Amino acid sequence: MKKMSSNLLALAFCAASSAASALTLPADATCQATGDCLEFSDFTVYSLNFLNYKYGVPGNNTPFGVAASDGQIKDFVIFGTGSNNNDAVNNPSGMDDAYNTPEPGSGDQSFSTALSEPTDGPVGDVVGQWNANVADLRSFLGQSQLVTYFRFNEQGNGTDLDQQSLLIWAKVTLRDTVDSDGGGLLADKEFYLRTGASNAAPTTGIADIDPAVLDTNVAAYEPWVYVHSDICAGDIGSGKQFIHFGPCSVSEQNTLGFDTVPQNLGVNDAAFAVYNPELDDLIHASDYDFFDLDWQMLYVSGGAEAAWVQNDSIIPSTGVPEPATVALLGLGLLGLAGMRRKSAQ
Repeated sequence: MKKMSSNLLALAFCAASSAASALTLPADATCQATGDCLEFSDFTVYSLNFLNYKYGVPGNNTPFGVAASDGQIKDFVIFGTGSNNNDAVNNPSGMDDAYNTPEPGSGDQSFSTALSEPTDGPVGDVVGQWNANVADLRSFLGQSQLVTYFRFNEQGNGTDLDQQSLLIWAKVTLRDTVDSDGGGLLADKEFYLRTGASNAAPTTGIADIDPAVLDTNVAAYEPWVYVHSDICAGDIGSGKQFIHFGPCSVSEQNTLGFDTVPQNLGVNDAAFAVYNPELDDLIHASDYDFFDLDWQMLYVSGGAEAAWVQNDSIIPSTGVPEPATVALLGLGLLGLAGMRRKSAQ
């Protein structure tokens, strides 16, 4: 697993009010040591609302909120969104437009980039994947980091898979198709968001999965990653900490003062940020020609989920961060292969 650079990365983003503010991502080694983030194979995952809970105001999604409505992300590069707004699905030239994720009321419970391929795309587009010319993606990003944001907007009244949680798996491949320096083509480079040891794509579908099995066997359905709508957190002496996945029990709330922190934030706010430093470096400086994304989800409750990349300015770190910007906390995605760092549920 790759580690993030020890230098903190500062990402500037526009809030709903259009006022610029800064969102700071720490080195993943730092946040892992304190239990503040998780890695799923090659990617570090950060939960934005848990950071709000620990250092700000989660109900107001401050100070670490990222605007996520279709109108607010329409000028970025969008991998997929459940949107009827054409302005939110048209990407810059040299890349596929956004895939359509399941819309509310559609009844669709699964999503894959292998289905409903956008009709546009770069020359050399691979059917069944979201594709972009690396040069065009690099041009869009400028000096910004390649950080993917995920909008989590499941429907339902509970927190189970068939209500407000889901399963996800993703693979990014960088391909070299032109020997620009005469040294031969670069080997494909692959990055996975998965659980377990195998790089094979999921073979289980809705009909193969019993949600109740996950209560006792979190490794039952590798390589899927379980995305939880709620987590339980509380002050345990050293500050606010993650307690377990799923909502707090009544006794935990009433006796211990713990809090249920929602991560199913709706269409207006990003729930998670996902990052890999090596992938970021290769996008900004390498001879790779294509960026290919294979993205799959199960138990989607028609929530118009979205994933996108922003091109915001970078503010370099100048030293030790202030406590309020030490970590983004990525405890909303539960690894099905025992990724839980504390006792869960």
